Amino acid sequence: MGPARRPTGTRRRARSTEAHGLHVGTSGWTYDDWDGAFYPEGVTGAERLRHYATRFDTVEVNATFYRLPFRGMIVGWNRRLPSGFHLVVKGPRTVTHLRKLAGCEEP
Repeated sequence: MGPARRPTGTRRRARSTEAHGLHVGTSGWTYDDWDGAFYPEGVTGAERLRHYATRFDTVEVNATFYRLPFRGMIVGWNRRLPSGFHLVVKGPRTVTHLRKLAGCEEP
């Protein structure tokens, strides 16, 4: 038996958190397990971020952990997002895991 599925209504994200300076989101938005539970059935990969932004105002970009995004990727993300949406960039693993923050001091 899989996780409980909640219907995907048309409810927009709550704005009350913005008044308090609190931003709510998740770590990433590209999870196949969310299809049908969070994302409507049949949503394409490109539509996921747009739908995500109707529920949350912040998301962590996991891709930056593995590599720097291309300019076109960033432009594409911004086109799908409403004004005021926050993309939080995850630190690259080269710095956080491989170097373990060594050599990251200011010159």
